[in-house]
Parts: sequence; structure tokens; C-alpha cells
Amino acid sequence: LAVIRSRDPRREPEKVSQLYDHLIVAKRECGERIGALTLEVFTQFLTSRADQIKNRLETEAVDFVVGVDNGRVKFAARPAGEKG
Repeated sequence: LAVIRSRDPRREPEKVSQLYDHLIVAKRECGERIGALTLEVFTQFLTSRADQIKNRLETEAVDFVVGVDNGRVKFAARPAGEKG
């Protein structure tokens, strides 16, 4: 399980890269396809998701979570500090 907190993925490329690496490793370990998921595409997705959560839930930061559940990769984004 990897949890990475981000205030703004645009300004934290090292965190985005770390999260991407965790996701790719988890997908490979579970035998899941990576497809066209490049770091650039992933960065755009994270930025969009972070903006949505921050605006809708009025939070300063977002926790991105990569885990494995029953042999499948799970990826979640939630307001920082929330248990999930």
C-alpha cells in the first residue's frame, strides 16, 4: 500500500513519479495491463482528480492511494487525512 499526499500535482512531479512507479509495479505484480498509461497521461489524470476533490470537498490536499485487493490493483483519491 502506498499513500502519497499532494497539494498540487503540477508542482510536485517527484510525488507524481513516485505514485506512478507504485502503480506500475502493482499492475505488473497483479498481471494487469499498463496499456497507454504514460507518466504524462497519469500526471494529467492526477491533476484533474486533485482539482475536482479540492474544489468539491474544500480540502487543501489529496491523498492518492495505490493498493492491491483480491489480486486487483486499486487506486483511490480522497481528501487528505481521511481514512479509507
